[in-house]
Amino acid sequence: MNTHDPIIVRDSRILTNATSLITTSFVMLSNILIGWGTLSVVNACMPVMLFHNGLDLVLHYKKNDILMNTHHIMVCIGILYYYIFTNMMRAEILDYAKWILLAEFSSFFNSMRYHLVGTPYYYVSKLIFGFVFLLVRTVSSVGVIYWLQNNKNDPDIIVLLLITILYLLLNSIWGSMIILQIAKKQEVILSGLGCYFRKKKYGLKRTTQI
Repeated sequence: MNTHDPIIVRDSRILTNATSLITTSFVMLSNILIGWGTLSVVNACMPVMLFHNGLDLVLHYKKNDILMNTHHIMVCIGILYYYIFTNMMRAEILDYAKWILLAEFSSFFNSMRYHLVGTPYYYVSKLIFGFVFLLVRTVSSVGVIYWLQNNKNDPDIIVLLLITILYLLLNSIWGSMIILQIAKKQEVILSGLGCYFRKKKYGLKRTTQI
């Protein structure tokens, strides 16, 4: 079987986009309805997130860019470390997980825009995702930095510091890309409006001369 067949790639993308929407919806709603960052919610969310990130990594590691693959590896390693090596009952670990899980709010809108490709709502969904990403990931990043500053002697500080560095780096790169895209789109819109009004102005002049 040719794993690079366009139909197979398309179907596998549909599968991972569906699991992404389900995962982000589950994480977001469970934290809102049951309690943000509580032990039961964190333990329920981690396996779901591990499954989705592992699935997308296995199916699309050749198609994904290095940033997405790094993200998936970081999430998988972080979750496995959480289950194997940490004391999951510690309040400090739950506080850290709380800030990280906040990122799933923006991931939900990222999943939504993939499902709206080819519809009239796609461009709006991209804008909403961009603004939500910048807001949520900024708050989440500030949260994990604050956590590190107040838990310098935590027994898991080295691993969590490495995860945080990767997390902040990915947020910075993706955030910069979103800002550039928004700025470019605004430039195109403003340029188009400028051309429209210039044509309208010149057209009026021609009419007056005639």
